Amino acid sequence: MFAVDSLAQDKEVIRIGTTIAVSASYYNYGSMSRIGAMVEIERSGPCGLCLIAYKFRNTGDDSVNGDVAADGYHKYKEDIKLMKETGLDSYRFSISWSRLIPKGRGEINPKGVGYYNNLINELLDHGIQPHATIFQYDLPQILEDEYGGWLSPQIIGDFTAYADVCFREFGDRVTNWTTLNEPNALVSVGYDAGIGPPGRCSKPFGFADCSCGDSVNEPYVVAHNCLLAHTSAVSLYRRKYQTKQHGLIGMNICINNIVPYTNSTEDIAAAKRAQAFYTGWFLDPLYYGDYPLVMKENTGSKLPKFSQSQSKQLINSMDFLGINYYTFLYVKDDPHHAPSNKRNFRADMAAKSICEFHMCCISVTQSLLFSRVYSCLDKIQKNFSTNILDFVLVTLICTLCHVGKGPLLILVGNL
Repeated sequence: MFAVDSLAQDKEVIRIGTTIAVSASYYNYGSMSRIGAMVEIERSGPCGLCLIAYKFRNTGDDSVNGDVAADGYHKYKEDIKLMKETGLDSYRFSISWSRLIPKGRGEINPKGVGYYNNLINELLDHGIQPHATIFQYDLPQILEDEYGGWLSPQIIGDFTAYADVCFREFGDRVTNWTTLNEPNALVSVGYDAGIGPPGRCSKPFGFADCSCGDSVNEPYVVAHNCLLAHTSAVSLYRRKYQTKQHGLIGMNICINNIVPYTNSTEDIAAAKRAQAFYTGWFLDPLYYGDYPLVMKENTGSKLPKFSQSQSKQLINSMDFLGINYYTFLYVKDDPHHAPSNKRNFRADMAAKSICEFHMCCISVTQSLLFSRVYSCLDKIQKNFSTNILDFVLVTLICTLCHVGKGPLLILVGNL
């Protein structure tokens, strides 16, 4: 939801209907071990994000892990004091499903509820608005083991019940809710590349040890269930809580500015396909009730279908759209002639990002130039008829490029 020019010195900003904020994920900020110590301290259950972090840690020291991380569990008061001193207006944090409901469903952990109540109250006491994310990669491992987690439609009911607990316990003070953080990244890194939770992939597509998974089909199934879980939680919130709690609810996706490698017709078409697969995969259903046409044409029977009622429920299922912008990608045409059942979503896209020396060495400053951010947002506005550009935070020298009321990442960096 942000862009920061690391070379900028002038911090003065022009604020247009926005807040200045930070964000932190559950695992790197507040983990204190979903596997070891914190399980004993607060009786949380293990989550897939923690297990995958153990699997892929690359420190050379087996004693190094993310169990404690930034230790927001114990140091949240110090952190909130720093936020206040920095002049922040809001803070987006992720609620841990396994901390709140250790077995994924059923019994609620009072210590987990107590922690988030303390965090929220401390934020409000310092004049900082809490923005809560309900899910950010950390599925309770018990649900993964029981029925495959996001691979099963059973997740929709369990996620909705978990969201219900969040709304009931915290909605009297939290008025900005994000159902899912970056589900388009989840399907890519977790079920195609295999380098994110739950670490599933299949050869030759994965970037990790592909001992389990199906890169050809699973990303499409997971994305479908994510969208349906989102709409189910939104429907519950609007029906049961929104009128009395006066909150807003939406989804957060990650985006990149996709640029054709050349001006050839083929590369221009490839860039449009890549935009459809990376961004339209989620935004088209949320705005139009169905997947992009090019996805349906290129994937064949692999892409699940929405019923008429599901499509209707998807449309307008967001009070806001959260965006995490990272970088820009050069893309070129990359046709694949293998049958659909032998292609992963990247091959279905028939486009690949180009990484030549002079293009790989793109600095953070270059990636986050306001012109690139603006171009990316402009594409979303044109494709989805939003007024997103009415809320761009402009600075004198592009210190911050900010949209809407979302938080500026990040209080504590990712692992």
